[in-house]
Amino acid sequence: MKRIFALPVITLLGIFASFLLFGCASRHIKTETSEIRSEDGNTAHLSTDKNVKAQPTKEDFTTGSNPSKNHPDNIRLHNRLIKQFGDIPQVHTYIRLKQKLERGIGLSIDEAIELYTAEVYLYPTPAAKEMLKDLKSDKKRYERLGIPADVPVLTDTPPKENLPPPDFVLVNPFTDNPDNPSPHNPLIRKFGDIPEVRTYMRLKQKFYSGIGFNIDEAIELYTAEASLYPSDATKANLKRWKKDKERYERLGISMDRPVLRYTGETSYSNGRITTILPDGSKTIYDFRAEGDRIEVPSQAESTYTDDASDEKSR
Repeated sequence: MKRIFALPVITLLGIFASFLLFGCASRHIKTETSEIRSEDGNTAHLSTDKNVKAQPTKEDFTTGSNPSKNHPDNIRLHNRLIKQFGDIPQVHTYIRLKQKLERGIGLSIDEAIELYTAEVYLYPTPAAKEMLKDLKSDKKRYERLGIPADVPVLTDTPPKENLPPPDFVLVNPFTDNPDNPSPHNPLIRKFGDIPEVRTYMRLKQKFYSGIGFNIDEAIELYTAEASLYPSDATKANLKRWKKDKERYERLGISMDRPVLRYTGETSYSNGRITTILPDGSKTIYDFRAEGDRIEVPSQAESTYTDDASDEKSR
């Protein structure tokens, strides 16, 4: 009888021991699995660690705050960049330089490096790091070649708008009279003696003379240019000026105030670099122009002649 009762006891002890062994084995397997995932780079098991900063993603970057809605020196506390990174110098730098780009002002090589240094700190993506590396290399090359450090090298222009207009003909507007243009003028030869050519030449002369355009003159210039060169960039500028005029009318802003002016400083626009020299003359670097540049005399005394052979001297 004792042996009969002993069998169930032994059986129960065996089952209990099996459970213990199975439980230990299971816990050991889970531990090894976690270690293997760690070695393979799977960070799922680290997601509970609040001190671990996740790698930036494209979504993180594109959902940042609109820089134009904040003053870079006095950023609102609910700004998404402030909430994500804190009120740190890199955020102020990023917003300040992004605002400058959005206003259509190109960044110099030093400003471009400053922008991407801040961006790499906030969003250390491979693309941002590569861009920063390229800009630093460009700066060394500029110093070696003697290129001015204040020449804009970075603009916020979409790639398709950065291309020259189709069949673009760039001429020095000061070399002809817009009210009586020479038949040898490249614009006349290409488009004919039409009102748009005369308007384009007249307003370009005024622009490069440093006289500011009012809103109507800006629209007139880009309307003529869009007729001659219907590029995406020109159409976008014309659309923007027309919207600005509607806003001016709605807000009661004077239509006579200058809204577009040649500042005389080095500027970058649509692949063109313009500089003003101490004597008042201007040099416009443009790969579309003959010789890659246009020299604008300080008094704008040069003119076209009726001698076709003189064309080669321009």
